[in-house]
Amino acid sequence: MSGGGFDDEKKRKKKKTKKSGSTTDNNNTTGFVTSTVSISIPLHPSKLGNRKKGVREQLDAKTLRHHDGFGGVLVKYTDLNMNEEGNGETILPNSAYVEVKATVKATVFAPKVKAVLIGKVNKIGQDHIGLVVGNIFNASIPIENFKENMMFDETKEAWEIIEDGTEMLEEEEEDLSDKSESMSMKEIKVGARVKFRVERVNREDDRVVLLIGSLLGKGCGPVDRGSTSNSEERSDNDEDEDVEADDDAGDGAEDEEEAERDKKRNKKEKKEKKEKEKKEKKEKKEKKEKKEKKEKKEKKEKKEKKEKKIRE
Repeated sequence: MSGGGFDDEKKRKKKKTKKSGSTTDNNNTTGFVTSTVSISIPLHPSKLGNRKKGVREQLDAKTLRHHDGFGGVLVKYTDLNMNEEGNGETILPNSAYVEVKATVKATVFAPKVKAVLIGKVNKIGQDHIGLVVGNIFNASIPIENFKENMMFDETKEAWEIIEDGTEMLEEEEEDLSDKSESMSMKEIKVGARVKFRVERVNREDDRVVLLIGSLLGKGCGPVDRGSTSNSEERSDNDEDEDVEADDDAGDGAEDEEEAERDKKRNKKEKKEKKEKEKKEKKEKKEKKEKKEKKEKKEKKEKKEKKEKKIRE
């Protein structure tokens, strides 16, 4: 019950928010979209005393999960603003939940099939290349999606690409050193940035597990920083910062919200510690009482045994 209205409202607002609040463009190579969206959240009556806190709790629970209403994975959010109390709020049918309205600036990971993204290589294999996009999402390029002019160098643990794109015969490969003057090489190794095309998005329930990519197609391959456009350079830098530098204007509010969450977490940890100490104290007391009871019983039995012996 608590999640239905959340996605439904964003589906109704999807077209509107894309036109007015999106920060993406056609050259986006990160897969991340930042926009201001209107949301509708069903809140339990117990949460109505602090609507913003109740909405934030639900948004926190939905972070790094896929939502159709967002059209992707909610990575982070800032600038949460509640509508005026009573404005558009409705009681859900056959339920005590109240649907409240708000707007939020959300950063969403929304990779599309055939889209071109830039990822950082974190694994090199003889049959695949592993990458990470935005320091969060994993991607894999299987060997069947490699360019024909690629060779694996075991000593370097890298894939080499012949720039002219011509396919070599076996005898030409053996005499590669003699032809190196007319051919230039590019390497794909751990730490390199690679532009690839999304072939498939593998999801498990509401989580994006893996992107399947391809190096086939124009422009795909290792990224040469000297030839990247300004927009790609900015996108590349955004990846390095784990999508944390997209909006300085909301930092103050975000810090305040983070401080509030830390305070709540510390309070919870303190409460749990207190309960644990109370439990340990109780167990210690019970153990002591049990020991005393046992000693008392043994003393009584000893006394009775002594008295019996005297009578005999």
